[in-house]
Amino acid sequence: MKVTLQVDGDEMTFTEEELSAIVEEHFSRLKEVPFKVNPLGINRSIFERERKNKKQEGIRQLIQVAFKVVDECPERYGKPFETLQPEKTWLWKTIDELVEVAENQGDHIANWVEQTLEWAQKIQNGETWEKICNKPDTAKWCRLVEWNKDDFTLVGGSRVSSAYDPPAASVYSISSESDYCSAFTVPLVVSYR
Repeated sequence: MKVTLQVDGDEMTFTEEELSAIVEEHFSRLKEVPFKVNPLGINRSIFERERKNKKQEGIRQLIQVAFKVVDECPERYGKPFETLQPEKTWLWKTIDELVEVAENQGDHIANWVEQTLEWAQKIQNGETWEKICNKPDTAKWCRLVEWNKDDFTLVGGSRVSSAYDPPAASVYSISSESDYCSAFTVPLVVSYR
């Protein structure tokens, strides 16, 4: 099947495969747009009721803990920030190299509080609990997040890797060795305004 479209005043004909590739590239670039998080503007009442789904309840409880950290350290975590999943232009990078990418493209690599606040903001903005906690992640790459000091985890899934399809809020530990490499990972970059 071929489709003819007007592009900048010219008629162009595309195959179904070409159109699919163009649309996929377009949506993957949308993922590279910074996501805005306003920790003090998040409606906490959304996260008060217990969730029946086990995965959703675990994330709800983690969000509650992140809110406590915001209250205890408002000078650090109360400020608005942006997260970004950068375009992956490399084959492999070590943890140290991914941390460097984050520092070059923003302030630092996200930690567990910032990642959790991002999930809370997405839920407040209208993303469903199911999309974040239960359905396969639609992000192109897994995200590297510093979960504890010098202890890194992979968050979410990679639609490029066919290993399995975890949801966006899945968290799994990896080696904390600085020379650990992953081909399907980008850092979750944080920038404070």
